[in-house]
Amino acid sequence: MQKLVRSPVLISCLLAATMLSVMFSPIMTQSPILENSTDNSRSDEFSTWTLSPTTGPHTGGTNLTLTTTGLSSYFEESNWENFTIDYSADVGKFSSVAVDSNGELHISYRDATNGHLKYASNAGGTWTNYPIDNGGGYIGRYTSIDVDSNDNVHISYGNLNSWDLKYATNVAGSWSRSTIDDGGTGQAGMYSSLVIDSNDLIHVSYWGRNSDLKYAAKSASGGTWVDEIVEWGYITGEWTSIALDSNNEPFFSHVSETHDRVEIGYKSGGYWTTPTVDSGSSGEIDNGTSIAIDSNDAKHIVYYDEDNGDLKYADFNTQSNLWQNTVLDSTGDVGKYPSIEIDSQDNIHVAYYDNGNQELKYAYYDGTSWSSSTLDESGGMHPSLTIDANDNIYISYYDDTNSNLKMIQNIVNSNDPLGEVSIEFVGYGNVTGTVLDDETITFSSPPGNIDGEVVDLVIWLENGSNVNLPVSFEYETYDSDGDGIPNTSDDCPQTYGDSTIDQTGCPDSDGDGYSNSGDAFPNEPSQFSDYDDDGCGDNPSGVNADEFSYDTTQCTDSDSDGYGDNLSGNNPDHFPSDSSQWNDTDGDGFGDNPLGNNSDNCPSEAGNSTMPGRGCLDSDGDGYANTFDAFPFDASETHDTDSDGVGDNSDAFPVNSMEQFDADGDGVGDNADAFPDDANETNDRDGDGVGDNSDAFPDNANESTDSDGDGIGDNADEYPLVDNFIDSDDDGILDLQDAFPGDATQTNDSDGDGYGDNLSGNNPDQFTNVSTQWADTDGDGYGDNWGNSSWNSTRVIDFPGEFVENAELADHCPTISGNSTANDIFGCPDGDGDGIADQYDEVNGSAVIEEEPEQETQDESSSEEESYIDSLLSGNTETITQTVGFGAILLAVLALLQTNLVAGLLPDAFRWVQVLRRSNKLSKEEIKELNYLQSLVQAYYYDIESLFEELDQLRSDLTGRYTNNEISKKTREKIVTLIEDLQTMDSDKIASIANSEAYFGLAETT
Repeated sequence: MQKLVRSPVLISCLLAATMLSVMFSPIMTQSPILENSTDNSRSDEFSTWTLSPTTGPHTGGTNLTLTTTGLSSYFEESNWENFTIDYSADVGKFSSVAVDSNGELHISYRDATNGHLKYASNAGGTWTNYPIDNGGGYIGRYTSIDVDSNDNVHISYGNLNSWDLKYATNVAGSWSRSTIDDGGTGQAGMYSSLVIDSNDLIHVSYWGRNSDLKYAAKSASGGTWVDEIVEWGYITGEWTSIALDSNNEPFFSHVSETHDRVEIGYKSGGYWTTPTVDSGSSGEIDNGTSIAIDSNDAKHIVYYDEDNGDLKYADFNTQSNLWQNTVLDSTGDVGKYPSIEIDSQDNIHVAYYDNGNQELKYAYYDGTSWSSSTLDESGGMHPSLTIDANDNIYISYYDDTNSNLKMIQNIVNSNDPLGEVSIEFVGYGNVTGTVLDDETITFSSPPGNIDGEVVDLVIWLENGSNVNLPVSFEYETYDSDGDGIPNTSDDCPQTYGDSTIDQTGCPDSDGDGYSNSGDAFPNEPSQFSDYDDDGCGDNPSGVNADEFSYDTTQCTDSDSDGYGDNLSGNNPDHFPSDSSQWNDTDGDGFGDNPLGNNSDNCPSEAGNSTMPGRGCLDSDGDGYANTFDAFPFDASETHDTDSDGVGDNSDAFPVNSMEQFDADGDGVGDNADAFPDDANETNDRDGDGVGDNSDAFPDNANESTDSDGDGIGDNADEYPLVDNFIDSDDDGILDLQDAFPGDATQTNDSDGDGYGDNLSGNNPDQFTNVSTQWADTDGDGYGDNWGNSSWNSTRVIDFPGEFVENAELADHCPTISGNSTANDIFGCPDGDGDGIADQYDEVNGSAVIEEEPEQETQDESSSEEESYIDSLLSGNTETITQTVGFGAILLAVLALLQTNLVAGLLPDAFRWVQVLRRSNKLSKEEIKELNYLQSLVQAYYYDIESLFEELDQLRSDLTGRYTNNEISKKTREKIVTLIEDLQTMDSDKIASIANSEAYFGLAETT
């Protein structure tokens, strides 16, 4: 790190530059260097000079302060310090610097040797640097950096290998990289400028794929980039720079190469506009623009005039509504890569590159004039300037000489003085003055004339030049006691003092101007005289003032009534705080003056009454004078309005002599109150002991309540809790007589089951005399409800009715009209009229009734068949092969089913085929169940899992129905056999037999 001090040669050059600046650039003012000045009278260069103090003793040593403005321009010693951050080879171009909330710095820049984007920071206390994109080639050009509210870093930069605009951030704790704009068929990635607003939204301006100005934005915490074209149609958007106003709205400065002009881009009325800032009439505009916005949202732009080699500045004139352009620096080829920032005082700071001398330069506007200086003679390409919250300035840049990344900083709060000057007290020699800052010089006076003298002051510089100051210093005449008053004017020349009135220069302890010897109150500055010598001062506005200056017995009169506060003095005031009273003859605290405050109605008799007269005798101390107190010895009472001997305070009825008490507080005296202890009652007209307020029948001693409010007393009301005269459903039947008071369609319920006898009404009872039944869905005279609990688990879920214990006339088939009666199976079809439901009747109405011997043979055959089926279902291969050979089985199947399809399925349907062959006649019950089974297969053959679930459920239902004697054993076994065979098939086989009636044994029945 090095401290920058300009050489005499440099100072001379600066003086020459200053003269040229004054001659050719009216708005550019640069203060000359005092060491090289030859002007011997230069006080006119400063607006004002102030010296404090302006006088002092002849002995010297008075500390003096001289103030003016512009002192810093005279001294080349500054607070600028520079240092190298990255010593690697050829690093630091395209640098961009940002400062976080902790005042720590972050820099992005290019490593040209390795083709990397690098990052440096002092966030850890020391400077560190490392690559964050080491893709090689043309990575890391045109970088721009900023930090969000959480101090996370965000960088935009160019990958000119693929012409992409890239983005890097450490928001997730480690560095990640992504693409903002891939350029498409064109180019992107050049001239990017990034800034983050107060809501952590990232804004980036850059040169787009078709040589246009583009803008992209996204949240710092994540999300996707949204980009827009700001200006297109020709080559524009080069050297763009972005800044935000107080509303977080973006503004861009940029170069339009096609038109050789500087433009500013922003949104107006929802659309992008790009008005001209500088038309470029004075020369080609290139190699850099930079924009900043101050606290008033005014825009400031700096840019490089390439043809003329000048640094230019533009701001918007609100009076003319035009951009005004001025040259800030024209000393050679200067102004490339400018970077502008504005501090908290709206002062403007610009860093820029002196291309001709390869130096870093700096320009500053303090609100009045511009000044410029060279910060580093070893280089300064691609500078980036930022300012922290304390207005400290930081500039990162490329050291052309050493090819390194450097930083220069100006710490505003440095306590180092600017320098020293020699100050001449004309005729009495010179002293050294310290230049503390831009406005202040401090020094001490040398010894001077003992008799006093006014001397001129001159500032002398090292080369003999001077500044004649328009202020002077006065040496005071000799003062023996050192009180600042010359002996010639001092009444006490050997004693320090500052009195000024009765004597000059004598001791004055209280500082009131009167000497102690002439002050009656030497330690009280508000008093000095006491005419009557009573210890109270004569000054009426002073402390302890004497309001009776000629009466030694009185000093004060607090209430200003002319009577003194001292009770032992003349004309004492017994009421010192009340100007309307002063005397109290009887000493009771009430004044004798009848027109004054709290006057005494009995001035010669001491008393303590307060009403209606004050100061009279009050024996019970209640405030009332005895003469006005009806109870002079009872402090709790004063009046007896009704003269009943009870005081008004205790009398509940103070104006009614017939009443004094009201025990229940109802406003009716106890004497007249029939219920003196009940505040809710006072009268009982019918004398039944129930107060009229509570008595529903106040004039009927036999009744007092009407619980149902029907106008009939509870004693006489047969239904005291029901209104005898209500007909809720307006059906003409009173609720007391209506079994359904809320339903006008029903009135009676003979069996008390909750369903009305009226068959045409709501919820009619089709069994008016059977309390366990009310509905008959199939109309066969048997009810839907059942009383057999064993039906609960086997009852078809869609059947109507409900379980009612001991239900009579329960319909076993509630949805099919029937006439069965046997075995407690009522209401099912019975074709032959034998009382047995068809589904349980092996010989139904359509069968031929054989003679008894035939029946025995049939039973034997049936028994044999069942035994055979049992063996077959058990998988007994001997039974299968012995009974029927394979060829015979095939012939039987073909003969029976007349289909090649079933023959093809023979191995998988083997047991079912055997069952059909053995029992080729189906009962009505079996046909019904087979029809239902086939309908299931047809409904679910395309969804084999659902089909198998339905088959499992059917098998369970068959078992339950068999247990309840609803189906025969033979029917159950046949259907279960077919279910088990179906569950061995795959989906293709099931699909092929789903519509085959032959397979299900139904071909001969249809």
